[in-house]
Amino acid sequence: MTWHFTPFAAPLFVGAALMLGIVLLALRRRPARGGVSLILLSLAVTVYVLAYSAELGSTTLAGVQLWLKVEYLGVANIPGLVLVVALAYTGRERMLTPLRLGPLFVVPAITCLLAWTNPDHELIWRGISIDRTGGFTWTRFQSGPWYWAHNAYIYLLVVAAWALLFQARSHASGLIRRQMNVLLVGTTIPAVVHLFYLAGLFIPGVDPNPYALVLAAAIFAWGMLDSRLWDIIPVAQATVLESLREAVLVVDARGRLADLNPAAQALLSLTPALGIGRPVAEVFPAWNHIVSHHALGETVREELVLALDGQQRHFEASVAPLRERPGRVEGRLLLLREITDRKQADQRLRLQAVALEAAANGILITDREGKIQWVNPAFTRMTGYPADEVLGSTTGLLKSGAHDVVFYRDLWNTILAGQVWRGEVTNRRKDGSLYTEEQTIAPVSSPAGEITHFIAVKQDVTERKQVESLRETLIHTMIHDLRSPLTVVSGALDLLAPEDGTADPESPLELARRSTQRVLDLLTAILEVHGLESGKMPVERGPLDLASLIGEALGLVRPLADAKHQRLTSTMADALPPVQADRGLLLRVIQNLAGNAIKFTPPGGSIRVSAAGDRAVKGMVTVSIEDDGPGIAPDLLPRLFREFVTGSLKGRGSGLGLAFCRLAVEAHGGRIRAESVPGQGATFTFTLPVEPPPAQG
Repeated sequence: MTWHFTPFAAPLFVGAALMLGIVLLALRRRPARGGVSLILLSLAVTVYVLAYSAELGSTTLAGVQLWLKVEYLGVANIPGLVLVVALAYTGRERMLTPLRLGPLFVVPAITCLLAWTNPDHELIWRGISIDRTGGFTWTRFQSGPWYWAHNAYIYLLVVAAWALLFQARSHASGLIRRQMNVLLVGTTIPAVVHLFYLAGLFIPGVDPNPYALVLAAAIFAWGMLDSRLWDIIPVAQATVLESLREAVLVVDARGRLADLNPAAQALLSLTPALGIGRPVAEVFPAWNHIVSHHALGETVREELVLALDGQQRHFEASVAPLRERPGRVEGRLLLLREITDRKQADQRLRLQAVALEAAANGILITDREGKIQWVNPAFTRMTGYPADEVLGSTTGLLKSGAHDVVFYRDLWNTILAGQVWRGEVTNRRKDGSLYTEEQTIAPVSSPAGEITHFIAVKQDVTERKQVESLRETLIHTMIHDLRSPLTVVSGALDLLAPEDGTADPESPLELARRSTQRVLDLLTAILEVHGLESGKMPVERGPLDLASLIGEALGLVRPLADAKHQRLTSTMADALPPVQADRGLLLRVIQNLAGNAIKFTPPGGSIRVSAAGDRAVKGMVTVSIEDDGPGIAPDLLPRLFREFVTGSLKGRGSGLGLAFCRLAVEAHGGRIRAESVPGQGATFTFTLPVEPPPAQG
């Protein structure tokens, strides 16, 4: 078998060299997606091209037939390998298993077998002949049935590969889209040329397909150099980058922007068409600041502050080298993660930490078991325990023994139920002295709703409690020391009064009697107000018929209204529910408010009392007393229910009556308020809780 060189074989040798170059490059990129399949495809094309060049130079029919068989070792496998490359490059590696790929190469295996045994059946070629006109071999043959079956299979696989690449291209941009274009052009040219060849549009006896594959090899080689095919960003990786919330920029070794993901496009207000190919410093000026002091192969991490949309936004910038092989950097990848919210949160935490450290109240944080995790300096000043002595200990080290087991059990039941506990606790300092603190304990829950910690805020009220105790003792002593002689004086004045009751109201004796009684009433009011404030006056609640209680109170003050020719009326809502109240206290509240209304209403005026269910708050009733008096000055309204606050009108009292009403109503869980427009009278309104309905048996 002899072979002669022909110029038509020269391009094929160049193509084979290109394919071998692609094989060498793919060997270096073998771990990357598509690396192995690209090697096999390149080898298959090389076998086909070199075998056809040998066919062109063959001088015998036997030589041509041999090289035709060798060609089919490449031809039969090229379509399947094209589909495998497309699957690998588009990120469908899960399909590249022997079990799934095996059926793909059944037809190529049959084709190779039939090609090598063709003389026995001629299912691929029939009537092979050669023509040496022009110095190279023209091979002519008739196509057998399997020849057409195999070509149909070729186009089935090529169309499937096209579909994969076109679908991936529709979601790609920038460098990835350019890589897709290279792949599509490189696979389309041989397919179109082969289609024309099958249609008989080329010179009979000449196979243009190897030359088309040489052109495709040149396109792939150019793509590897220009578009970094299989080098910087495989499609599957690009898909991940597309979905990242962080901005990602790919920069080549010459500092040009190679690609950017949608997050980067939104951040920089830049489209791929306007940005890719430009120096990255032009589209992202902070680039030089990040990398100016670092070598090309270094990994860089820095925080940046960028002015975007008129706001200062914080970013964490990471620059990593992109290496083709150890020691050779092909580019850089910049990742920008916005940390503005984190920086603001850190700032808030620092401010809160400073505030907690500087707080006048003691603050401690414990875990769920009560082990102390953190205390502020005020806690140390209050208890005498430095932080390092209490961390890890339980709050039990502060116990003084002043509270029983039930007290602490109720406290823990409250906070473990997720509720805030407030109360006074007597604790023991490090030096053994006792102190009283007002304490608020709040539970802290995890996102799942599980209580993980407790925060306690403590205020030392020892001095205040001592002052209150001293004041209480002083008040009781003063009132006791005053009431005893005043009672004696009042009794003596009563003995001096005429028995028939004909004493002159303006006589010194009567003035002395009334003044003494007023002082005794004032002392009694002071004791009552103090008792309500301190919680020492018992409030004996029970179900009361509010309508009858209001009627009784108005009966007590009606003589005063009749003396001034005033109208005293009451309006009760239908089915008014019973209230839970202390009869004596509530009777005095209504009597005081109605008496004040009568006192300040001019002769001939009217006082209106009403009661109804509270529309705003379920389970409450509202009582209102409205008069036609001169009204209340606006500056007096906010202070009206404080002790010893009085107005400027004639007939004002001691300033304790309304304070008593407020304390009595609040002791029942209600609220009291006053509304007035000067010159248009006043309305006093208070609320009371209703009696809960009886349980259903």
